[in-house]
Amino acid sequence: MKEKLKAIIEKYNNLSEQMADQTILSDQNKLTAIAKEHRSLEDIVKIGENYINIHNQIDDVNEMLKENDKEF
Repeated sequence: MKEKLKAIIEKYNNLSEQMADQTILSDQNKLTAIAKEHRSLEDIVKIGENYINIHNQIDDVNEMLKENDKEF
């Protein structure tokens, strides 16, 4: 799941870069298509980034628990 979300986030970031590209900016049809796809991924990216961050935090806590059993 995390890998699939990372791929979507990467695609979203690539689309962001393309929208700033001067050759894309000069082609209204391409820009419109890219902007539409970019916009369609916004909600998924926001939720996906949150999901990944929470999972990373859980992994960190689990690792801390394994290493410091006596302290906890």
